[in-house]
Parts: sequence; C-alpha cells; structure tokens
Amino acid sequence: MASLVATNETPKPVQSRPEFLTPQPVPRRDGTLTQPATSSGIIHTAMNFVEVLSEASASRAFSDKYRLILASLKSIHTGVRSTNSIPPVQLLNELAKMTSLLDGFNEVLVVELFKFKILSLQTDILAAYLHLLVELARSNTFHYDEICRLLLSTMASIEDEKPPEDQLDLVHKALQQMIQELPHFSDVLLKQISKCLPFMTKPWSQQVNMYRQVLRIVDYVPTQLSLDVLSRLVHKIIDLDCHCPKEEMLTMEETVDDTVATQFTMDSAENDSTIKEQGPTKHSSKIGSDSQPSAISICNREMKHSLGNALDRLMELLFEYIDSHVTGSLDEAKATYRRFLAVFDKYIMATYKCLHVQFLMFYICSKRPLFMDHLIDFLWHKVQDPNTPVVFRQISVAYLGSLLSRAAFVSVGTLKDTLTLLSRFLHSYIAQSSSAQLLGVDVNRHATFYAVCQSLLYCVAFRHKDIAESTNGLEFLRSLNLEQLITSPLNPLKIMSKSIATNFANVSRHYQVVYCHAIIERNQRSALPMAHVAYGPHNAQTASGQTSQCSTIIEGYFPFDPYVLIRSRRWIEPIYRHYVDYLSSAGDLDDDEDEDVEEMDDETSGGGGEDGSSRSRVMKIDRQTSITSASPHDASVAMSIVSANSSLSGQGVEKLFAYSVSPGFIH
Repeated sequence: MASLVATNETPKPVQSRPEFLTPQPVPRRDGTLTQPATSSGIIHTAMNFVEVLSEASASRAFSDKYRLILASLKSIHTGVRSTNSIPPVQLLNELAKMTSLLDGFNEVLVVELFKFKILSLQTDILAAYLHLLVELARSNTFHYDEICRLLLSTMASIEDEKPPEDQLDLVHKALQQMIQELPHFSDVLLKQISKCLPFMTKPWSQQVNMYRQVLRIVDYVPTQLSLDVLSRLVHKIIDLDCHCPKEEMLTMEETVDDTVATQFTMDSAENDSTIKEQGPTKHSSKIGSDSQPSAISICNREMKHSLGNALDRLMELLFEYIDSHVTGSLDEAKATYRRFLAVFDKYIMATYKCLHVQFLMFYICSKRPLFMDHLIDFLWHKVQDPNTPVVFRQISVAYLGSLLSRAAFVSVGTLKDTLTLLSRFLHSYIAQSSSAQLLGVDVNRHATFYAVCQSLLYCVAFRHKDIAESTNGLEFLRSLNLEQLITSPLNPLKIMSKSIATNFANVSRHYQVVYCHAIIERNQRSALPMAHVAYGPHNAQTASGQTSQCSTIIEGYFPFDPYVLIRSRRWIEPIYRHYVDYLSSAGDLDDDEDEDVEEMDDETSGGGGEDGSSRSRVMKIDRQTSITSASPHDASVAMSIVSANSSLSGQGVEKLFAYSVSPGFIH
C-alpha cells in the first residue's frame, strides 16, 4: 500500500483568465445576450486600447496586453495567427481611433503597419487598414512619405496582366481622400511618384501596370497636380524612347519588309547631319521604302528589342488613355489636350530627335479639328516670335512641316493657308535683310530662315499632288513666288538637306514652277574650299588669315517620320500619310534629262548631225580658243574651270547628276 507523504508545499491556486481575454456576452438588438465566443473567435471588447498604449508610452515597457496587440499586428501580414490573436478588423479599427498615440515609444506598431502587403489582404481587412492609414496621415504629417511610398510601391509591384481591380479601387479611394483633405500631401505624392516609377529595364508588364495606376491618379487630382504627374510619366517615356534607336530596333526585327523609313523614303536625317555623303545602309533595300504596309498582321506580337517592346506597350497604354478621354465630352477633351500640349511644349519639343512620344499629340489632333488648328497656330506663333530661342523656332517649324505633310487629317485648304504664311514670312525676311545689307549664306545668322524654307519646300515636295489637284492649285504654287526664294543671295538650296532639295527640284521642274537643278549643280561645284580674306563682324578672319565659305547643311529632321513600333502602330496607321511617288519613274526622268542634254547639244552644234565625240572636241577647241584670246587674268580663271571639269570627268554619271533621280530613291 502506497503511503501518503505529507509535504510543506501549499497548492498553487488556479490562475484565472485575464479579464480582457474572457469572452463577454454581446447584447442583441432585441435585448438578449449572445453566447460567449469560442477560443478561436474571441472578441476583445474589454481591452482598453488607449490605456494600454498610454501605459506603454509612459513606462517604456511592454505589458502582456501590449505584446498581444503587437503579435496580432504581426499575424496580419505574416498570416500566422494564434488562437488568442485579436481579430484584424477590430484591431485596425481600434488603432484608427487613437492614431495620436502612435508615436514615440509606440512607433513599433507603426513599423509593423508599414510591413503589410496590401494586395494580399482580404477586402474587409484592406478597407480597415486603409482607413487606419488615412487617420494616421491626418494625425501626423511625418507619415506622409511612408504612406505614399507604401501605396505606390504596391502599384509598382503588380506584374500580372490582370491586376486585382477591387483592391486597387480601395487604394485609389484612400489616396483621393488624403489628397482632398490634406494640403501638403500632394507635394509628397508627386515626389514619391518620381521615385517609384519602374526603371526602363524592368519587365514591361510591371511598367504598364504602374503607369496605368498613375494615369488613374491623374484623373482625380487637382489640375496643376495632374499636369505635374503626367509630366513625370511622359518624361520617363521620353528617356525610354531615347534608348531605342530606330535602326537598332529595325535590325532586330525579322519582318523588316513591313517597316518604313523617313522623309521621302530615305533615312537621311542622320546622314545630313554630317557633311560627307554616305551610301545606303544595310537594310536600305527593304526598309528604305515609305510605302504604306499592306497589312498590320504583326500588330499583336512582341518586339525583339526589349526596351522597344516596353516602349511599344507604354505608347499603346497612352493611346488608350487619350482615346477614352478625348472622345467624351468637349470639356474633358479640352482638359486632356491642354495637359498634353503643356507636356509637349516643355519636354517633348526640348528633346533632341525624339522618335515616337510626339505621336501622342499627333493622335490627339486627329480626334478633333479644333485641336489640329490650335496646334498649328501654336507652332506658328513660336516660329515667328523673335523672343523665342532660335533652336526652338527651328524645332517648331520642323514639327509644323512634318505635321502638314504626314497628317492625313490635315486638309488641303489648311495646308495652302499655312504655306502662304510660311512664304510671306520668308519674303518679308529677305526684304528686311536686303535693306540691312545682311544677305549672304550664313547658317548662324539666318538659321530660322533656312529652317522655314526647308519646311516649306518639304511640304510642297511631299504633297504636291494634293495641291496641284485642288482648285487653282498651279496658280497657288506660282503665287508662293518660290523662284525669288531659291535665287536669293541666301541660297537656301545650298544649306538645306540635299534629299529635300533634290525632291523639290524634281517636283518644281515637273510643274514648271521653278528650275533648281542648275543651282544645285552650281552649289556642288562651289563646295570646294576657297581661301580668301574677309573682314567684318560676321566674317571674322581666322588665325591663318583665311576663312572658308560656310558649307554646313542644316539637318533634315522631321519629327513625324514613319512610326516603327509594332503593337501601337495600329493607332497611327489610319491617320498617317505615307510618301507616294506620284511623279514618273526614275527611268522616265532620266529620259527627260537626256532629252534636255540633247537639246543643249543641238543648240551648241547648230543642229548638225555630229556624234558625241565630235561635239565634245568642238566644245573643247572653243574653250581653249577663248582661253588664248582672253586676258591673262581671264585665262587663269578659264584654265581653272577646265581643270575642274577634267577632275570631275572621272566621276560616275550617277554621282555627278545625283539630282536627276526620282523622288523616293535618294541615297
């Protein structure tokens, strides 16, 4: 039999459950009480959160209740919940009532709050959490940066093509409430947007989702803030556009037959920036045609160029945004146009050789004629404003000429009216310069004149058929008095892009408006370096006592050259005008040139039937005779002409008479 051994130890009393953990009955509406909750669903109505937080802040120590609150917060974002955890919705609602206590020692709770993964929360928990963030922002401006960073980083973390729209709607509702109620919250939001926009090398899906959410912010923020936010977005896309060279993207594409080139069918914008002539590029035989693609069957495939593919997706997103805002009410369309026009003026026009972003304005103008007329007027005022820097006047007229030529929605009447303004400006410029005795080939002095003249001739060469077929079209071309511009001492054909000058010469000869080939050939001969001494404020003598004739060629840059992005091209193709060679083929032009040469030979030989060699001998003898009979000074000049002609005789006919080829095939 086991014996009982008495001990001196007193039995420990059974510990009672803390009062705040004891389930309490909840009264119903009819006055009856509900049954106490089980351990898995405890409702902590007896806990005084204000007392717990105040005591912790005063004693600088964690009590059991405080540890329970902290553990319950951690369980929300970790997903590991204990049976004693406070229900998430109740906890967040209680903390929202005492946000003024969430500072100092209690900031440990705020740190846990900012660790939440918003898109992983259930809808009811997310609503309570966002309400807590709004109350936290109201109580202390110190939390603005962290709240903005948390919400924007949530948008930037979306990589799925179909984001959770219900949860994002709650996030935007909370952001909108804070923007409306908190004065300085907008400034912090704008700064955080610039920081949280994904880098260009991030996956395109992440970039598109982030930009889509930021465009939603543009719609509900104040006017000035919406402009600033849109500027941040477009500026990032411009950076991406500048990292996507056109040749590099076309080289990486397999279907180069569907691509298009620039200007009249040649990529001469880059070639004209240098003085030397370059041959056709590697893909000139395929991408060197400005003909309209037969079908856009590849519009849904990905581009091989990773950055180009991201740019393509972002441009498609912006086109969708513009389409949804411009096709609605007129007031909304005007507000959207004004925002994009301000961004266009501040960022897009100031970017050198931007390739695709400017087509946003191109597309907006196609939606309403009012926008097209306003943009033309906006650009023209910049061109003729003497207070505008010269470089921006040149860029403005380049945009103007490219818009008039490439936009299918620009009528012939608008084209003719604008060309009239350009020609009047040029004639007035020549008259003022001649009165001041400032005429002469000088790019630095007359840069605006040359840019305006190049755009004028570009438009005439590009849309000559539309002008000629309009009412009194040929009379209109003659009324522009282009001959006075071409033959002026400023000699614009010598300074402008060679391809544009050549195409205009072919068009003007076809309509017998002005004959430019002789001037072009003379300019080619005068391109040889000449040593002379000149004095004056604008012809300063060099260190060696010599100056050279200004032979710089202004760049043939026209911003609305063909669009090469694949997916977003479908928004541009229906409203875009591709270059079509309406003139005769190259062979016909060569035949015309041969006929002109034969007529000149007949006149020289007196209409006789001598062959080509005999005629050349007669011309050579006459030239030598004139040399021997002339004065010594004239003889030296004539001898230099003979030597120059003999040096040119070794060149090929195609190079010597490069201006005689058909428009659209200039290399």
